[in-house]
Amino acid sequence: MLAASLAAGGFTADPAQLESPLGYFALYGDCTRLGNVLAALEQLWALRRHDINVKKHPAWYFTQRTADAALRLAERERLDPAEVRSIRVTMEPGGWIR
Repeated sequence: MLAASLAAGGFTADPAQLESPLGYFALYGDCTRLGNVLAALEQLWALRRHDINVKKHPAWYFTQRTADAALRLAERERLDPAEVRSIRVTMEPGGWIR
């Protein structure tokens, strides 16, 4: 939500944020050239081997299971989102702590 709000307000990102000398690749690994990164990620189980997690939903990690549960419930019960008036979510202790 924050990123969408910032973008709506005209904020942009550095187009060289990945490959620049102070960019993501230089900070978190030795792959400063995009070709090297692509070759590494094409390997079987590359994400697991490099401890990279990919979130299924564009939301905080603690809410991933909740989003999955809501989607399964909506599918199973054939819910129309327009008819949902409220939702109460209970999370594990510490689930809201950043």
